[in-house]
Amino acid sequence: MISTTGITRPKGTIAKSTDAGTPVMGTDVSNIYKFIKLDADGNIIVSNTSGSTNLRVLVDQVSTSLSYVGYAIFDALTSQSKWLIFRLQVSGTVTNKSFANTTTAYDKIWNDRATYTYL
Repeated sequence: MISTTGITRPKGTIAKSTDAGTPVMGTDVSNIYKFIKLDADGNIIVSNTSGSTNLRVLVDQVSTSLSYVGYAIFDALTSQSKWLIFRLQVSGTVTNKSFANTTTAYDKIWNDRATYTYL
Protein backbone atom coordinates (compact mmCIF):
# COMPACT_ATOMS: atom_id res chain seq x y z
CA MET A 1 0.00 0.00 0.00
CA ILE A 2 1.13 3.56 -0.70
CA SER A 3 -0.26 6.79 0.66
CA THR A 4 -0.99 9.77 -1.60
CA THR A 5 -2.46 13.00 -0.20
CA GLY A 6 -3.60 11.21 2.93
CA ILE A 7 -5.48 8.45 1.08
CA THR A 8 -4.18 4.90 1.16
CA ARG A 9 -4.82 2.73 -1.87
CA PRO A 10 -3.18 -0.24 -3.57
CA LYS A 11 0.03 0.42 -5.46
CA GLY A 12 -0.52 1.12 -9.14
CA THR A 13 -3.82 2.96 -8.91
CA ILE A 14 -4.29 6.55 -9.97
CA ALA A 15 -3.66 9.39 -7.51
CA LYS A 16 -6.51 11.60 -6.31
CA SER A 17 -7.59 14.53 -8.47
CA THR A 18 -10.01 17.31 -7.56
CA ASP A 19 -10.39 18.41 -11.19
CA ALA A 20 -13.04 17.15 -13.61
CA GLY A 21 -10.74 14.35 -14.70
CA THR A 22 -7.20 13.18 -14.94
CA PRO A 23 -5.62 12.85 -18.39
CA VAL A 24 -4.31 9.41 -19.25
CA MET A 25 -1.17 9.91 -21.31
CA GLY A 26 0.48 7.90 -23.99
CA THR A 27 3.25 9.02 -26.27
CA ASP A 28 0.96 9.05 -29.30
CA VAL A 29 -1.01 12.34 -29.55
CA SER A 30 -3.92 10.53 -31.19
CA ASN A 31 -4.29 8.31 -28.13
CA ILE A 32 -4.44 10.83 -25.24
CA TYR A 33 -8.09 11.83 -25.23
CA LYS A 34 -9.19 9.61 -22.37
CA PHE A 35 -10.29 10.82 -18.97
CA ILE A 36 -10.84 8.99 -15.73
CA LYS A 37 -13.31 10.65 -13.39
CA LEU A 38 -12.49 10.29 -9.68
CA ASP A 39 -14.62 10.90 -6.62
CA ALA A 40 -13.49 12.90 -3.56
CA ASP A 41 -11.74 9.82 -2.14
CA GLY A 42 -9.78 9.14 -5.32
CA ASN A 43 -11.92 6.21 -6.46
CA ILE A 44 -12.73 5.78 -10.14
CA ILE A 45 -16.34 6.65 -11.01
CA VAL A 46 -17.69 4.02 -13.38
CA SER A 47 -21.13 5.58 -13.85
CA ASN A 48 -23.44 8.08 -12.21
CA THR A 49 -27.13 9.03 -12.39
CA SER A 50 -26.49 12.38 -14.12
CA GLY A 51 -24.59 10.80 -17.04
CA SER A 52 -21.04 11.35 -18.14
CA THR A 53 -19.35 14.72 -18.51
CA ASN A 54 -18.60 15.57 -22.11
CA LEU A 55 -15.25 17.20 -22.59
CA ARG A 56 -14.09 19.36 -25.44
CA VAL A 57 -10.60 18.52 -26.66
CA LEU A 58 -8.50 20.71 -28.92
CA VAL A 59 -5.05 19.89 -30.31
CA ASP A 60 -2.77 22.42 -31.95
CA GLN A 61 0.01 20.47 -33.64
CA VAL A 62 2.47 23.28 -34.26
CA SER A 63 5.12 20.94 -35.68
CA THR A 64 6.13 17.29 -35.57
CA SER A 65 7.86 17.97 -32.25
CA LEU A 66 5.46 20.45 -30.59
CA SER A 67 1.75 20.18 -29.78
CA TYR A 68 -0.63 21.91 -27.39
CA VAL A 69 -3.58 19.95 -25.99
CA GLY A 70 -6.52 21.54 -24.20
CA TYR A 71 -9.45 20.06 -22.26
CA ALA A 72 -12.59 21.91 -21.15
CA ILE A 73 -16.24 21.17 -20.56
CA PHE A 74 -18.04 20.80 -23.87
CA ASP A 75 -19.54 24.31 -24.04
CA ALA A 76 -16.40 26.29 -23.12
CA LEU A 77 -15.32 28.93 -25.60
CA THR A 78 -11.65 29.17 -26.57
CA SER A 79 -11.64 32.70 -25.11
CA GLN A 80 -12.86 31.59 -21.65
CA SER A 81 -10.59 30.68 -18.75
CA LYS A 82 -11.98 27.15 -18.43
CA TRP A 83 -9.21 25.10 -20.01
CA LEU A 84 -6.59 22.65 -18.78
CA ILE A 85 -3.72 23.01 -21.24
CA PHE A 86 -0.51 21.08 -21.64
CA ARG A 87 2.31 21.07 -24.13
CA LEU A 88 3.92 17.98 -25.66
CA GLN A 89 7.50 18.33 -26.86
CA VAL A 90 9.16 15.44 -28.65
CA SER A 91 12.92 15.06 -28.71
CA GLY A 92 14.05 11.81 -30.28
CA THR A 93 12.22 9.03 -28.46
CA VAL A 94 11.32 11.18 -25.44
CA THR A 95 8.00 13.06 -25.15
CA ASN A 96 7.86 15.73 -22.46
CA LYS A 97 4.44 16.75 -21.12
CA SER A 98 4.26 20.06 -19.25
CA PHE A 99 1.22 21.97 -18.00
CA ALA A 100 0.45 25.63 -18.69
CA ASN A 101 1.74 27.72 -15.77
CA THR A 102 2.71 24.38 -14.20
CA THR A 103 -0.83 23.66 -12.94
CA THR A 104 -3.57 21.20 -13.84
CA ALA A 105 -6.32 23.68 -13.05
CA TYR A 106 -9.10 24.30 -15.58
CA ASP A 107 -8.46 28.06 -15.54
CA LYS A 108 -6.49 28.77 -18.72
CA ILE A 109 -7.59 30.37 -22.00
CA TRP A 110 -7.06 28.18 -25.05
CA ASN A 111 -6.39 31.19 -27.30
CA ASP A 112 -3.44 32.10 -25.04
CA ARG A 113 -1.86 28.60 -25.00
CA ALA A 114 1.47 29.69 -26.50
CA THR A 115 1.93 32.52 -23.97
CA TYR A 116 1.89 30.39 -20.80
CA THR A 117 4.97 29.19 -18.96
CA TYR A 118 5.76 25.49 -19.40
CA LEU A 119 8.43 23.75 -17.32
